[in-house]
Amino acid sequence: MAVTTLPSIRNARLVARVEIRRSWRKLRANPGRLVLLALAMMFPALLVVAAPFGAYFLGRALRGGGFVLPLRPIRGTATFFILLSVFGNAYRVLQQTGNLDEREGILTTIPARDAATGVLLAEFGRLLVIGIVPVVGVVAGFVLGAHSPLSAVVLPVAALGLLALGVTAGFALGMALKLGFARSQFLASHKTAIGALAFLVYMAVVFFPQFASITGSSFDLYALLGGLPTGWIADLALLGAPGVSVSSLRAGLAASTLLVGVPAFTGLSTRLAARYWYADAIQPDDGNAVKPTTDDTPVSIFEGIVARPTLAAARKTWLRARRAPITLSYVLYPAFVFVVPLQNAVRTGAIPPTLPALVAIYGAWMTGVAFALNPIGDEGATLSVTLTAATPGTQLVRGKILPGVAIGAPATTIATVVAGAFSPLDVVSVAALAVAAVACCVGGSGLAAGIGAAFPRFGSVNITGNREVVVPSLTAFAVFSLGLFVFALPALVVSVPSIAPGIATAIDVSPTAVTTAGVLLTALSIGVVGWLASRYAGRAIDGYTL
Repeated sequence: MAVTTLPSIRNARLVARVEIRRSWRKLRANPGRLVLLALAMMFPALLVVAAPFGAYFLGRALRGGGFVLPLRPIRGTATFFILLSVFGNAYRVLQQTGNLDEREGILTTIPARDAATGVLLAEFGRLLVIGIVPVVGVVAGFVLGAHSPLSAVVLPVAALGLLALGVTAGFALGMALKLGFARSQFLASHKTAIGALAFLVYMAVVFFPQFASITGSSFDLYALLGGLPTGWIADLALLGAPGVSVSSLRAGLAASTLLVGVPAFTGLSTRLAARYWYADAIQPDDGNAVKPTTDDTPVSIFEGIVARPTLAAARKTWLRARRAPITLSYVLYPAFVFVVPLQNAVRTGAIPPTLPALVAIYGAWMTGVAFALNPIGDEGATLSVTLTAATPGTQLVRGKILPGVAIGAPATTIATVVAGAFSPLDVVSVAALAVAAVACCVGGSGLAAGIGAAFPRFGSVNITGNREVVVPSLTAFAVFSLGLFVFALPALVVSVPSIAPGIATAIDVSPTAVTTAGVLLTALSIGVVGWLASRYAGRAIDGYTL
């Protein structure tokens, strides 16, 4: 009979300390990321300050009998947070924590179970650093308001149990997926598609409450989640709260679930981690090998139209992006601006009149930043070869522009027309936006190349986990975004209902003439500026020295 050896706490603690120290060093080495993190934490910091006061008044209201807690949605919320924790930690495992730094050195000195336990402890440590202050504040506020000494014990236990269950289950799920990708030819070949599908499922879970509220869905997700044993952690947390009729049986079952689930998932995590770290990963057949006889890239439509060096640069740019699409993930960051218009569209059943213009400007922005906003820095290790080649810089710049135009211009135009067809805009306004979209995609790509050449970035940044890529500089992002919006403004303004008729009435011309003039002004200005900017980028590359 095999005897399971428990992990060494000493070894696990050493691994955890090293992992946390490395995380802190990576964070300090990127000042820009520190600034963005500080800005992102401003609103949560306000919640942390307000949460203890809210917990105090809640406990006081429960003690006075003037408030009744709805247990069913609270139970569902507990399970909901565990699901978020599981998915979030699984994603971190897939992107970062599942790949042990200096794996060969560590696994030849300590057992894999000790290393895996250390990684788990490091995850606990990181989350405790973030959550210890708000948890202590909420517990203290609630205990003082409710006058419940028992809550001082059960609330932290429930919070730590929820955290432990989410971390261990998420780590086990993430390691199972990594092992599957490493050992299964099918999973490895479709890794990108599976990742996209998993991300959509995750976002559906996250935004389900908002979607249900704006659509009036009668399906109660929280009632379903509250019936699971994980939802009974809420009964455990509120066991000492006055005026709350929690179930002692459910609280006991929740405690049993934690006592059984956390060790079980910890053991499963260590076993899966050991199997993955010692496994020989297969080489996926992703179909990305360059075919010598065919050319299926989008830039092939320019065959015979542009010079061969330009076409070669365009093919190289496209193939790089296709083989590593995550390097272009930054183009999706501004997509949050569509949340409110889409919510309004779902709520009212009608497309807002501003949505087509938003689609047009965002599509043009994506077209410019995807390939052309860092024409020099994108070359990476091949920069010295590029700069010493006989190919003129203008041809390289055109090669950077072509992939974005070949994909972005048609896609943006079609999306703008579709959004406009379902909106209250008239045919003239929709056509004007479509023309403006094409002009902004083409001219905006040239503008992006010029701005990127003026503000290049050569150093790589960490975009997800251990994946480092070269992305455009923040200055280039800001200048290009502002410039594109300024040049697109005339066409965007005249496409808004009531503005073109108002201007037409004031100057005694037809609204169609005003709309046409606005579109022509945008197309002419961004076309000329884009051409000049692309020429500047070509000269910058020709005159660049290493």
